[in-house]
Amino acid sequence: DATSHRGTPVGKVETVVDAADGARLRLRTSRRIERHDGLQVDLPGAPKPFGFAVERLWIIQRGSGARRTAEEVFEAPAGSDIEV
Repeated sequence: DATSHRGTPVGKVETVVDAADGARLRLRTSRRIERHDGLQVDLPGAPKPFGFAVERLWIIQRGSGARRTAEEVFEAPAGSDIEV
């Protein structure tokens, strides 16, 4: 049973990325996020959201063209493109 406290929205998932170490969610965060924070994802049509603790966190840097690089960090400031 979900509690009534939903927390604070931190962003919208843009895509799911298939990385060498598993699937990651990519989003632009509207708030600071750090490892061990709890996230909850609402899926359209799903009866309940799912939640998890951030175990690993990457900031995505956009390069020229479609090239992107990912740097693993402990925390990401608001406005960052991240993967978790």
